[in-house]
Order: sequence, then structure tokens, then C-alpha cells
Amino acid sequence: MAITSDNLPSNLRGAPVRMDPNDPYPSVTARPLQMPDFVDIKPKNPQIALRWCNRVAGEGQRLDQVTYAGFVPVKPDEVSYPNGKPIPSSLIKNGQIHLGDLILMKIDKSMYDGALKYNWERAVDRMSPKSNQRQGKADLANALKESGVRQTPDLLKKLSTFQPTDAEIEAGETSSPSAGKPLNSR
Repeated sequence: MAITSDNLPSNLRGAPVRMDPNDPYPSVTARPLQMPDFVDIKPKNPQIALRWCNRVAGEGQRLDQVTYAGFVPVKPDEVSYPNGKPIPSSLIKNGQIHLGDLILMKIDKSMYDGALKYNWERAVDRMSPKSNQRQGKADLANALKESGVRQTPDLLKKLSTFQPTDAEIEAGETSSPSAGKPLNSR
């Protein structure tokens, strides 16, 4: 449908077009330049995962860590921008892609996804009250062992990890006599 004065709202019909006398480009339509998003680089091979890594942090220690984990520097011909354009030559140094202190690294996607899943499972497990109690018991046993204290049944009755009930967690309170206050008021 073509825009004409007939299909404009009534309050705009016949309205004069205003020209700004200070406009230095009266015949030009304003639009931003499309600057490249240097970090939105995609692998040509979908079985590869990319990650920007700091190559100078800790005098190169961070780069050593990610290299040990299995990452290797990306070659410019292995990646492109989503629009298919190649990587600008200003980012290519010694056959690698650098952006300031960062270097673009690659790793097999299944290895990277496995690491992300492992981290997710650990985070979820840390939120589990049973897991926290299990870890607390292990830490307590280790502390007693390191200090040379013999673990007798009487001692273990006195020392334990605190585990609130599900109802206490839901209510935001604890039945621990030492605490005496709701958890959310500490």
C-alpha cells in the first residue's frame, strides 16, 4: 500500500514538512555506519567451539592453562563473521586472531560442551543440602584426622554438621539452638 495523504491519520493530513535550517545535510537520510562486531566470530566447522582467552594475564599463565585444557589458537581461514565476511587483517598477527590482550582459541565442541555440563552439574550439586552435608562430614573427618584427634563414637555425637529440615529451609528458619534467629535475619 502506497503512503498518500489519503491514508495518513487526520491530524497529519496537509501538515507542512518542516526543514531544519541548521541541517548540514538536508537531502541525506540519517543512518548509522555498520561497524563490525569483532567478537561475533563463528567457526566454519560446526564441531568446533570458540573462546576468547586472555593471552597476557598472569604473564601468560592463563593462556598456558587454556592450552593445557585443550584449546589451540584459531587460524583466520577457520572462521568468519556471520555475514560470511573474512576476519580483518588488523586482527591477524602471526597467523592467529588477536583483539588487544585476547586471542581467539578453539576446542572440539564435544569437549567444550562436556566441560560446561560438568561445571553445571557441580553447581547444581553444590546447591543440594544432602551434598553439602556429605561434604561437611568429609571436611570434619579430614580436619580431625589432620589434627590427630581420635574419632570416638562419643566425639562424633558431639561434633556433627548441621542440616536443617526441608520445612525449616522453606520457612527460612532454623531449629539450631545456637542460631536462635531466622536465617534471613542474620
